[in-house]
Amino acid sequence: MSDASDPIASERDVRDSAKSAFTGHYLRLRAGLAEKGIGARVADDVKGKAKAAANEAAEIARENKGVVAATVGALVVWALRKPLLEQAEKWAPRIPSAFRNMAASISDRFFGDGSDDQENNA
Repeated sequence: MSDASDPIASERDVRDSAKSAFTGHYLRLRAGLAEKGIGARVADDVKGKAKAAANEAAEIARENKGVVAATVGALVVWALRKPLLEQAEKWAPRIPSAFRNMAASISDRFFGDGSDDQENNA
């Protein structure tokens, strides 16, 4: 009879030790979650990653000030394109004809008179 109870007793001991290990893990997890919830942990992780990305972007911007300035300038011009075009249309009649003729000749010299456009596109 003692031979039959030994395997059962050893299995019971293994079960009890696994249960106590699980209970210990569970209690530590529960205490940790009581201290700081899952939502707060996720928020802290997201904040940490956002700060790291912002720091990296700031470092890249410090190294490439010209590129950043040109990009900001292009964005400003693009955002104000309609008012700028309206102002240009208002000022166009005020430009002396000599400057218009000079601009036209420069345009023709570099870009052609427009008759070659159909040949180039074909």
